Amino acid sequence: MLRSGRFPSASADEQLIPPAAAVALFGVVIVVTHGMGNSLVPALLPRISESFQAGYGVLGLTVAAGLLSYGAGAVVGIRVVDRVPSRGLLVLCLLVCGAGLLAVSVSGSPATMAVCAVVIGLSSPISWSVSVYLISRVVRSGAHGRVLAVAAAGAGVGNGVNGVFVQLLTAPDQWRWAFVIAGGLAVGAAVATRLVLRHPIEPPSRVDAGRQRRIWRRIWSVPAGRLVLGLSMVAGIGTFTFGGYISEIALDELSVSSPAAAVPWWLASGVGVSAAFLAGLKSDRGSPVGVMSITSLTYAAALTVLALTWSYPALLIATFGFAVFNFPIWGLFGLVAHRGLPPELAVRSVSGGLALGACSAMCGVTAAGWWIDRTGSFRGPAILLAVMIATVAIWLGSKYRTESTPHSQDPARGGDKPAYIIDGGTG
Repeated sequence: MLRSGRFPSASADEQLIPPAAAVALFGVVIVVTHGMGNSLVPALLPRISESFQAGYGVLGLTVAAGLLSYGAGAVVGIRVVDRVPSRGLLVLCLLVCGAGLLAVSVSGSPATMAVCAVVIGLSSPISWSVSVYLISRVVRSGAHGRVLAVAAAGAGVGNGVNGVFVQLLTAPDQWRWAFVIAGGLAVGAAVATRLVLRHPIEPPSRVDAGRQRRIWRRIWSVPAGRLVLGLSMVAGIGTFTFGGYISEIALDELSVSSPAAAVPWWLASGVGVSAAFLAGLKSDRGSPVGVMSITSLTYAAALTVLALTWSYPALLIATFGFAVFNFPIWGLFGLVAHRGLPPELAVRSVSGGLALGACSAMCGVTAAGWWIDRTGSFRGPAILLAVMIATVAIWLGSKYRTESTPHSQDPARGGDKPAYIIDGGTG
């Protein structure tokens, strides 16, 4: 079993940047590519539906097209990240995402919007995979967990900005300005990347095509690899399905005002960033598996409250749980991979997890849109999500307890400490 498999440290001291600067840079990258690139359409879905006179089944397919391309981008990223210089690749992803966002602002139908979503979706997962690698190269190892988790929470910051758009852009076709602003931010993030990362950074070791099948078997043979790939599917369907219909629940089902509909997005933003920082700090000092079990249980309990009461306060509670689970989880996956696998396998496991998560999310978003069109309510999918996340929380909790016992960690007694349970201070 691979027990440590750390990413290589920076080749020169001057390449290291302070953790705060890394959080700011990569947080902005995720704000643009994920918080806005992947979530702005769902946030403004009721306004877009009014402009195009389209139902949620059709618009759900538009969102699903973006998720499908996200999965395809993750698969492409497996081959691209180790072939293209990392800093340049991140800049390219940001520029492509910005072009897609600007194109959405002038789209005239769900079909053209779907094409734009495909462009954005292709670039977003590559930007995250290369960000995970860059963080491992330019940040001191003892701060990796915090930087990864808080940078991933940039999606939560983006959700807060989305909430501003939900509140302010209420007139017909005003939603288009949100995508103009987001496109401009993407260009700005590309410039910032060149300014902060002053030196070119070589990609991780390249893997020959003939070894790809063995590589994936090797990833699956390690507990860290199985956890990243398997739980990415759960996280994809569990987060994108709910996040895609927050505005729909608030505006269409609960009939709240535009300012009230914006509150869940602001709540998700603030809670997500705070939860990510605490999750990253705790994971640097202990086990990311234990942290994930707590965040999963919180989300499952919050979804249960929503499913049982179906009210605006319950929606806020569910959004709280969603933020606690969603925004740290992807950074924790990166930390698990980075602790338990060598560089070339860690990058591939993250990319593979994104691909699987996007495919499961596409199925969830499409099915939920179909259900809403036929029943008028998201309540059924909320019940199913609560059951699924609760099951995962119980499994993670039992896994953590088993692997935390002295017997399971004592090689002299037949135990073996898993790759993703690493004591703080070893980073």
